Amino acid sequence: INIEYKEEDKELWEGYIQTLVVAGYVQQRVNTPYYGYLQMQKETLPRSISEYLETGAGICGDQGMTFVTLMRELGYEARPVSVFWNSSAKVPGVNINGHYAAEVKYGGKWRFVDLTWGT
Repeated sequence: INIEYKEEDKELWEGYIQTLVVAGYVQQRVNTPYYGYLQMQKETLPRSISEYLETGAGICGDQGMTFVTLMRELGYEARPVSVFWNSSAKVPGVNINGHYAAEVKYGGKWRFVDLTWGT
C-alpha cells in the first residue's frame, strides 16, 4: 500500500498501521472461543504470552497483554485498560463484570484498542 501523507503526519500514520497489524495478528492468534473449548474440556489453560500464542487460546486480558507486550517491543508506549461495571442494577456491587483492553500512544495521543471486540 502506498499512502501519501505530510511529513509531520508520518508518526501518526506509522503508529496507526503498526497498531492495525499487531491487533490483527493478536486477534488471529489468541482465540476466545478456543479458550472456552479448553475450559469445557478441563484442559490446562495458557498462563503466559508465549502460551497464548503457542496454544492459540486466550480471553480479553490475554489478548490485551499480548498486544501491549508486542507494541512495547516495537518501541511504542502501551498500557492495559480495565473496565468494570455492575450488571445488576437491583443490588449495587453484586454481579460485577469486567473487560480488558489496551491503549497505545502514537501521534502524541493515547488510542484505545479493544482486541476482543475489534475497536
